[in-house]
Amino acid sequence: MNPIIVYALGALLIIGMIVIGAALEELLHAAINYKRRQNELATSCRRERAWLAQRDMSHTDKPRVA
Repeated sequence: MNPIIVYALGALLIIGMIVIGAALEELLHAAINYKRRQNELATSCRRERAWLAQRDMSHTDKPRVA
C-alpha cells in the first residue's frame, strides 16, 4: 500500500476518534444536566407539596392522620 494512503487513513481514524469522543462527552454532559434538572424539579415539587399540606392544616390544631 502506498505510504501516503496509509498515513491518510490513519489521520482519518484519529480525527474520527476525536469527533466521536467529543460527541460522547457532549452526550454525557447533557445526561448529567438532565438528571440534575430532574432532581431540582423533584425537590421543588416536594417542597411545594409540603407547603400546601402545612397551609391546608394551619386552621386546625389536630395532627394530620395519613
